[in-house]
Amino acid sequence: MKKKLGLVGNYIKDKDDKYKAKYKAEKLSKCKTRDFDGIVIEELGMRGNDLMVVIKGQGSNNPFYFINPPILIKDGTKSEVENNGKMMMVDNYKEDLEGSLKEMIKEVLRTIKNNKWQ
Repeated sequence: MKKKLGLVGNYIKDKDDKYKAKYKAEKLSKCKTRDFDGIVIEELGMRGNDLMVVIKGQGSNNPFYFINPPILIKDGTKSEVENNGKMMMVDNYKEDLEGSLKEMIKEVLRTIKNNKWQ
């Protein structure tokens, strides 16, 4: 698996976890993605030492919590890696702040659609 770090990932890679969460929260809060298809990001910021993203779905009384979510998303390519002597294909990832928020919203939509959360 290849990870293509961007400006944020390269800047925080050697920092402690609290700093990483705070910096990611600062950068994610500047993203324009806030809602889609009745799904709304209600909160995006720090709770204690953690980055917290709270998303509420239309028709759902319960919010969805994402604690320290990744900022890497699949880039559509794969790499071949060895695992226990066998070769296998794995997804590659790239840093994408807007894309990571959209992935969280998609997860909420999938969960509501499949009636896994009421």
